[in-house]
Amino acid sequence: MTGITIIVQILNIIKIFFNHLVNIPVNLLAGVGKLYAVLIAFCLDMLQATIYTKILEGAKISEKLKFLTKIFPDEKIIEQKPFFNKFRKLQYLGIFVLASLPVYTGGICAASVLRYVSKNLNRKKSFIVMILGSLIGCIIWVLGINYLFIFINYIFKILL
Repeated sequence: MTGITIIVQILNIIKIFFNHLVNIPVNLLAGVGKLYAVLIAFCLDMLQATIYTKILEGAKISEKLKFLTKIFPDEKIIEQKPFFNKFRKLQYLGIFVLASLPVYTGGICAASVLRYVSKNLNRKKSFIVMILGSLIGCIIWVLGINYLFIFINYIFKILL
């Protein structure tokens, strides 16, 4: 394994832990509370959004880190995918919906990519919409997972 392959694998592992399907349940199980779980998930989203945006927009990356630009597909490849075209037609709403999803078919990474390829949208407005989508999505997922834990706890009490 080359050094670049190892670094890409580490980035993929980090992406799994940044995913809301992992970090929100872990935070709730650790007992940090709903508010902190939302804040942690939202802050991780904003960190990812910043990183993805900088990479997509071609931030000055040293030669050693140039491989990071290859993590994301080429703009022409993205434009050919029907999944992105469906959300692209929705414009700001599409970015909002993608940012609110916690799964790999959506999420902050997909919203960042959609925001990047939607050149006709205002950059500031699309970033604000992405932030709002992330925040609303974090709140919904924290509440949903919290109620799921309450339901599972209730079932265990009935069965035991």
